[in-house]
Amino acid sequence: MDSIKKKIFDISSIGVTDVIGIGTAAIFWFYIASSLGPESYGEITFLTSIAALVAGITVFGSNTTLMVFPAKKIDLQSTLYLIVLVANLIAGILFSFYS
Repeated sequence: MDSIKKKIFDISSIGVTDVIGIGTAAIFWFYIASSLGPESYGEITFLTSIAALVAGITVFGSNTTLMVFPAKKIDLQSTLYLIVLVANLIAGILFSFYS
């Protein structure tokens, strides 16, 4: 019975920390929205969403690759990190010209 209580406590602590993180982010964005005007806040939100999209595209499915290849004893991490780093640098340079 103690192991079940420990598992419930572990899962609930993960949920509580997740809620605290989301709440902190919400307070931050509400503060930013109240300090800036609607036009500036919309521009920041637009640029943030584009940056998140570009960052998601540039990882090239590396999370799945980093799970599968090390399990097969294929050392691919350094090459994959280099590819993602170069892709992020290129995307960052292009994004800085856009904004």
